[in-house]
Amino acid sequence: LTVLAITVPVFTRKVHGSLPTLLKLNLGIDFDQTYNMVELAGMCAQAGGLDRFMSATFWIFIIICPLLRPVTQLALLHLPLPLAKQRLLHRVSRHIAAYYAFEVMLVAVPLIHLAFGPMSKVPELL
Repeated sequence: LTVLAITVPVFTRKVHGSLPTLLKLNLGIDFDQTYNMVELAGMCAQAGGLDRFMSATFWIFIIICPLLRPVTQLALLHLPLPLAKQRLLHRVSRHIAAYYAFEVMLVAVPLIHLAFGPMSKVPELL
């Protein structure tokens, strides 16, 4: 389920106007595109510099830790480990759980949509 959540497109960029339409019809250049969480994590670092730190944070909170937590839980459930290793793996798993942000995303995504949605709308010409 987590893999599906980070690989399914989460939003679509649509570019309207005469110039994008002409470029699409004549040259085949399409500005409309869909994005998933993995693509967004990669795009965060494209500018370089400090943006790489933002991308690393995104990778940790949104992709790596949500994938590692169920793996550690399944390992605890299915692998016959000595008690000391079970406790260590359980402790590591609990620490991993502190570093993913599903509950933050549940609040942040709708708020971002409410805040930036009206700013990104193009006013209709009468």
